[in-house]
Amino acid sequence: MPLQLENILSLQDTIQNAFETLVAAAEQGADRATQIKAELRVVNAAQQVEATLLTPTDRVLRLAHLPTVNTATKVAQLLDIFSILQEEMTIEELAESTGADPVLLVRIMRCLTAYNIFAQTRADQFKATHLSRKLAEGPAGSFFKLAYDISHEMHRGIPAALLRTGFKNPRDSLGSGAVKAWGKSIFEHIAEDPTKVAVFGLAMEVHGELEPEYYADFPFSEITEELSKKPNAITIVDVAGGRGHVLRDIIQENPQLPGRFILQDLHEVVQEVQKQDTPFEAMVQDIFQPQTLKGEQISFIVLIEGLAL
Repeated sequence: MPLQLENILSLQDTIQNAFETLVAAAEQGADRATQIKAELRVVNAAQQVEATLLTPTDRVLRLAHLPTVNTATKVAQLLDIFSILQEEMTIEELAESTGADPVLLVRIMRCLTAYNIFAQTRADQFKATHLSRKLAEGPAGSFFKLAYDISHEMHRGIPAALLRTGFKNPRDSLGSGAVKAWGKSIFEHIAEDPTKVAVFGLAMEVHGELEPEYYADFPFSEITEELSKKPNAITIVDVAGGRGHVLRDIIQENPQLPGRFILQDLHEVVQEVQKQDTPFEAMVQDIFQPQTLKGEQISFIVLIEGLAL
């Protein structure tokens, strides 16, 4: 159904206002937090335009085909295409470098180009992008490996696990997709294979690449006086915080905060964290088990939730 003129004009205003805010932030030399908010406003406006202009059928097909682009990305990783194609190459050059069939490479590259992972400059020639170069890096590449090789398998078990429990919110690992897939939690599964442990550790470094301004704002500076000044008072406990990237950024951005800062995660993760010099304490804690810190005075608990069912 064609869009009405008033809807088109509304979209134009939305995207124009977002860009005007971004330009103003740049011209005024605004701080990074303000610039990021303006950038995200443009991104959200662009997503609104896409959601309005694409038909529901088109959007359903794009959603349904996401596993296809994930598979193409995995194949490209196996062929080391992200590392090989750093500028621009023909299919024949790529075939010579990877040893893959040129016809297959065309199919893989066209799929990745459709999702702007690579750019196609001619019928038989492709060019690297910021995204493809990012996937050549250790942390980003490892994060995708973790998602494709482990998380996707676990997620496929979630519907059956929820059906089995009558769609109850899981309260222990027995009702999880991981148990359906491997008979154990995802962390126990990873811990059995040193290669997977290494991939997991490197993958978690991706979160640390996000600028602190991307995290939700919290006025720590306004509540400093209300925090306990007792020597052992705990200011923040970061539960399931991985290697502590969020906690580290909070401490760095708010050096005036008093008290102790504690990171909690599983044994394998804490072991790796304790090898580093950190501004916080690291403590073993399974989120499905009773909290270790009982009777303590805690000001804030940060719980990073994900669909690790």
